[in-house]
Amino acid sequence: MKQLYFLLLQLFFCTRIFSQPSSATSGITYQPLTAYSDFQVDVNSFTANQAVLAKKIRPGISVTGERRFMLDENSVYTATGVLSTPLGGFGFQLCHAGGSLYRQDALGLAYAHELGRLALGLQFNYSIQGFKGYESVNSWNVEFAMLWQIEKHLHTGIQIHNPAELLKRGEKSEGTSSFFQWGIGYDLSEQFYVGAALIKSPYRSVHLLTNFQYQFGKKFIAKAGLQSETGSLFAGAGLLWGNLRLDLTVNQHPQLGISPGMNLMYWFKSLKP
Repeated sequence: MKQLYFLLLQLFFCTRIFSQPSSATSGITYQPLTAYSDFQVDVNSFTANQAVLAKKIRPGISVTGERRFMLDENSVYTATGVLSTPLGGFGFQLCHAGGSLYRQDALGLAYAHELGRLALGLQFNYSIQGFKGYESVNSWNVEFAMLWQIEKHLHTGIQIHNPAELLKRGEKSEGTSSFFQWGIGYDLSEQFYVGAALIKSPYRSVHLLTNFQYQFGKKFIAKAGLQSETGSLFAGAGLLWGNLRLDLTVNQHPQLGISPGMNLMYWFKSLKP
């Protein structure tokens, strides 16, 4: 019975790596809407909108772990990295989710280029998922993203995951899924940012994600958010020390309980004064 319970949870939450906005984010069950910020962009921001890679983001890497609903079988581990070049911005994602009964591994490679106030991004994903005792299923898909600066410190954009699947009518393909996201964000100051996004995927109604983040003297970070589909609340705190940043987070699901997480970032270049 316990194994069946784990399996059902994994089916519902783990099969959507690189297929739902929150799971592609460094493993944390909130949306990194800082992709729409001028001052709060970090290594994980491109998972919400790949076009943000076109900005001159500091090169760095990030490693994240989350224990969803306090169950080892639902743990998610993610590594991301970004690199800015004269040709554009590049990013990568490595994800692992699941346990002994079900597991999924995924790799994503992203690129973005700036065109004035508009930036375009593209990401290719490859994933392997499988159940214990059964043959694994391999799949690949693409993501398209656009970021537009409406005015100073106000940005909006879209992200489309697996557009070919999104346009299909009828039965869903095995190993693939899709979603459409429209996001917007505004920097009230260099320290305070607010963002929101509307998500739509086949077979699910539109739901809202909100996120705010406040930075105290470039040393501490506080953030919180809400996901309307499940009524889940998110909160987190971060500590910055030189080129390092450590975040501790928690997500509260009304029925399934809490999901603690930890994220460690490292930048290869220091922030300019």
